[in-house]
Amino acid sequence: MKTAVLKIFLQLLRRDFLLLRQEFWGNLINVLFWLVPNIFVFIYILPGLAVDASYGIFVLTGVIAAQGLFTAISTIPGLLADIEDNHAIYYYLSLPIPQWLLLVRYALNFAIGAFMMSVFLLPACMLLLCKTFDFAAFSLFKYLIFFLTLQLFFGFFTLLVAAYTKNMVQYERAWVRVVWPLVFLGGYQFSWQTLKTQLPWLAYGVLLNPLTYCLEGFRAAVLGQTGFINFWICFGLISFFTVISALIGIKKLMRRLDCIN
Repeated sequence: MKTAVLKIFLQLLRRDFLLLRQEFWGNLINVLFWLVPNIFVFIYILPGLAVDASYGIFVLTGVIAAQGLFTAISTIPGLLADIEDNHAIYYYLSLPIPQWLLLVRYALNFAIGAFMMSVFLLPACMLLLCKTFDFAAFSLFKYLIFFLTLQLFFGFFTLLVAAYTKNMVQYERAWVRVVWPLVFLGGYQFSWQTLKTQLPWLAYGVLLNPLTYCLEGFRAAVLGQTGFINFWICFGLISFFTVISALIGIKKLMRRLDCIN
C-alpha cells in the first residue's frame, strides 16, 4: 500500500513538473525583466549618486533571495481558481493517498517552481558582474544547502498564505499587507545589524519575521558571514519556520476543504 501511495505521489509531482517546464521560458523572461533593471539601477546608476558600489551587490543578493518567494506567491491565484471554480483538487483528494500528503504535493509544486525561477539568477549575476563581485567570501556549500531550504520554506509558506486566502481580493490584500511588509522589513534593502543600529526596538521585533533569516542567511552564504546574523542560526530557524508553516497551512487547508483524514 505504501509503495502504491508513493507511486501516485511521484506521478502527481511529475505531472506538476511537466506543466512547470512548459511555462519555464515565459516565466524566466518575466524574472529577467525584474532582475536586469535592478542590475542597471543598483550597479551602474546609483554609484553615480555617491552610493557605495558594494550596496548594489548587497541589494542584488536580496533580489535573488526573495525571487523564489515572489514566484511561489504568484501561483496562489491558480490554486484559488481550482478550489472555487475548477474543483480539480477535489478529484485529487479522492485518490487513494493521504489527503495531507496531497497538500504537501502542492507545497512542493510551489517550491519546485520557485527553484526553477531562482536557481540560475546568482550564477548569471556572478558571470555578468565578475569584475565587481567578490568571490572570496562565497561558500558554495552554504549556498547550496540554504538555497534548497529557502525554496522549500517558500513552498510551505505559500501554502500557509493560500490556506488563509479565500478569493482574489484577499490575495491582493495578502500581497500588500503580508508579503511586501515581511520582505522589506526583513532586510530587502538593509542588514539586520544596520537596523539594530538605527532602530533597535524594531530590529528585535523583526526577529519574529522569517524573511529576516531568509535574507540574512542567503547573504551570509554569498557575501560572507561578517555583518549578518549567524548562518547556522538562520538555517535552523528557516527549517523551523518551514515545519510550522507546513503544520498550520496543511491543517487549515484540510479544514477548509472538509478533508476527512
